[in-house]
Amino acid sequence: MPEIGQTPEAADQLRELEEFYIRKARPAAINKLFLTLDYISNPDNLPRLRFFDAPRPSPRVKIAGVSWTTHNGYWFGFDLRTPIQIVAVIYGSADFMRQTRHLRRPAIPKPP
Repeated sequence: MPEIGQTPEAADQLRELEEFYIRKARPAAINKLFLTLDYISNPDNLPRLRFFDAPRPSPRVKIAGVSWTTHNGYWFGFDLRTPIQIVAVIYGSADFMRQTRHLRRPAIPKPP
């Protein structure tokens, strides 16, 4: 089964996290980020994950169609419709309202 994909916005968030860790000279954090992403992106691990309607640090960030899970201190927003995609990647203490504004725009229906 192929890896779970990412939306362009989620890929941007990952890039921003990686760049932040590079600027701070934190190679262990970069390694942890990508090990976590490998785990989360493996569809075989989906049954092991617990999903929530909103990330626990910010319950006001309840967005239709997005389910949230946490692993290694990162919160991942998933669109669990087919094809399953990661739509947001947020470090545990980040500003969730700012980091998820791209998800609160009017939804564009997926093609059948």
